Amino acid sequence: MSFYIRTAGDHLILATDHYFTGFVISFVGVGLMGLSTTMMDSKESMIFASFISLVGITFMVESHSHYKKAGLILNQNGVGLKIKL
Repeated sequence: MSFYIRTAGDHLILATDHYFTGFVISFVGVGLMGLSTTMMDSKESMIFASFISLVGITFMVESHSHYKKAGLILNQNGVGLKIKL
């Protein structure tokens, strides 16, 4: 059984992937909301579209945890300029 240790770069890639995936899902949900206003049974379709948008927003909010993890990894590794006086 092998464990894969994610690097800061892996977390940044995941963060951008999750953010843009959430954006697209939210955009589709909002588009469905707009389409459901022209439909006859708009109540059920509005609830469904709202749920889709909520899933997209959840992806977008979750992506920020990967930014934090990447920052913590970079801080632990001491990336940056260190000057000893």
